Amino acid sequence: MEQSIGLRTLERWHAIFKEGGMPALAGSEPPPRPRKIPLELVSLISGLALVKPPLSTAAIARKANRAATDRGWPAVSYSTVRTVTKGLDPGMRTLAHQGTAAYRDQYELIWRRRAGGPMPIGRPTTPNWTS
Repeated sequence: MEQSIGLRTLERWHAIFKEGGMPALAGSEPPPRPRKIPLELVSLISGLALVKPPLSTAAIARKANRAATDRGWPAVSYSTVRTVTKGLDPGMRTLAHQGTAAYRDQYELIWRRRAGGPMPIGRPTTPNWTS
């Protein structure tokens, strides 16, 4: 079976294997990248995503960028705004945009029955089975 791997790549892998064995070939995960935007700007984007009626990603980005330039922060891209807004709790978005009734219908664990009126007072009627 022939693979299309270059000779130089194979030589580099061989040298890495000779130096550190199989664990060295596995590589390592890249370190987590810190957010490049201030936490206050993340909070602002989250707050703008929860206003009613819901704003579009472009509208949130425009407002966030206006606030960022006023404070000397770096501008945010649409993808950053989308990442922050999609990271919000879906229940929080439902509560903010659709209200408590929609939140209760979608996220309440137990469905509660409500009586249409008061229960009748008096002795319950039972069928007579001894006739």
